Amino acid sequence: MVSLPLVESSNALISSTLPGPLTAIFVGGTKGIGAHTLRAFARHTAALAPTVYLIARSPAAGAAVVAECRALCPSGTFVFMPADVGLMREVDRVCAEIAARERSVNVVFMSQGSFDLYARTDEGLGVMGSLAYYSRVRFARQLLPLLQRAEGLRRVVNVFTGTKEGPLDQEDIDCLRLKGPSGIMKARGHAASLLTLGLECLAQEAPDVGFVHNFPGFVNTDLGDTMPGLMGVAMRAMGRLVGTWKALSVLQGIGRMGWPWRAWIWPRGRTGRREVACIQ
Repeated sequence: MVSLPLVESSNALISSTLPGPLTAIFVGGTKGIGAHTLRAFARHTAALAPTVYLIARSPAAGAAVVAECRALCPSGTFVFMPADVGLMREVDRVCAEIAARERSVNVVFMSQGSFDLYARTDEGLGVMGSLAYYSRVRFARQLLPLLQRAEGLRRVVNVFTGTKEGPLDQEDIDCLRLKGPSGIMKARGHAASLLTLGLECLAQEAPDVGFVHNFPGFVNTDLGDTMPGLMGVAMRAMGRLVGTWKALSVLQGIGRMGWPWRAWIWPRGRTGRREVACIQ
């Protein structure tokens, strides 16, 4: 693993090595890794006058994060768009609104998720599968034309469980039959495989766009709060216990989130080399 100081020194070069202005979309960026990464993005792109859309459910949390980002990056434009991204109609709505306002998008950063194996959306999808797979692929697919119009950086980053792929259960795509601790692990591998395969299909369709499925490691966040019942209580207790000596802090985790969306030398699908300071 690349050392954190090297990651941080690389991230510090963002404003001097990437062309501006940038347009970025953060989905699920009001808590945990998403919120901290958005703040870091604002801090490191202050010289690039970015336009950033934050998409999440809570207007209060969204307004707070946007206010912080505006203070960190006065030159930027930060827009909060309330949406329940577990619903595909909401994904379609916000994508249409963004397409009506922007000609191109450079970065789509997605960190939405839930450990709730039991709940379903009113569209009939399992909440966990909807957030881990369906909404992510749908966002990427709907925004693909805008990504392909961008100059230079064109990147879709998914913070989930890349490299932790497992067997696919074709009889239970939405993971609705999985219960208990073993169900969580099976669901993780299943959903990771779905997302990786979905991104692979999109990469074939758009070879000029970079797609990243990232596993940040065991990071202390509040994702465990989304699991209901006794299983949720046990998981949160275990997370706090193990997290005291094994987990990365959120700040360490987000430090490593900067370079997947910006570390590039060759734009995908094009010839010619552009020198950019980044982690190799």
